[in-house]
Amino acid sequence: MNIILHEIKRALKRGDRVELRGFGVFSSNIQKARISRNPKTGEKVNTPEKKTIHFKMSKDLFKKLNNNEE
Repeated sequence: MNIILHEIKRALKRGDRVELRGFGVFSSNIQKARISRNPKTGEKVNTPEKKTIHFKMSKDLFKKLNNNEE
């Protein structure tokens, strides 16, 4: 399991898309730099650009989670 997770992390770091049939797809997105606010103080904070992970589940997994199995 650790080897599989390690390879998924490496692929996402390179910017590749990882598809696990019957489970879903992992991909990385770039979130643009922006100016946000500290909710406690209201102070403006500069948030740098960063990578985020996006997961989209497969139709099969969605059906199984929602008891729509055929």
